[in-house]
Amino acid sequence: MQPLLDFWMEALSLTDWQITWELVDKIEGNVNGIPPGARVISTGPYSRAHIIFQRSQVDECTLKEELEITIIHELCHCLISELRENLMSEIGDSTPIGNELMWQVEALCDRLAVCLWRIAHRSPLLPGYSPIIR
Repeated sequence: MQPLLDFWMEALSLTDWQITWELVDKIEGNVNGIPPGARVISTGPYSRAHIIFQRSQVDECTLKEELEITIIHELCHCLISELRENLMSEIGDSTPIGNELMWQVEALCDRLAVCLWRIAHRSPLLPGYSPIIR
């Protein structure tokens, strides 16, 4: 996993960030009511992030592409972390607008991850592919 993380940190200009990761048996909580397969805890102003991958989700990645797209997705959160933090401090994450913003952030990271993967590999995804993170 580290080689993929290193590659995408460089590709996304995140080499100045301190990014660590770990595999855990279970990730607590959920994202908009959905249990996550991975989660990033980032502090944009300090250029630090910690990515947590749920072991069962990683084990279920039968394709290297699925794991790679998940890594890209979590790194995309780092790219927009300061924007997200600033907006959420103004809006509040427990408001209807805050909840919608969280859904939009997830959708943006999903779309960016797939597009970046396609550009890097110059090929469409396999039919029936669905990312771990939704």
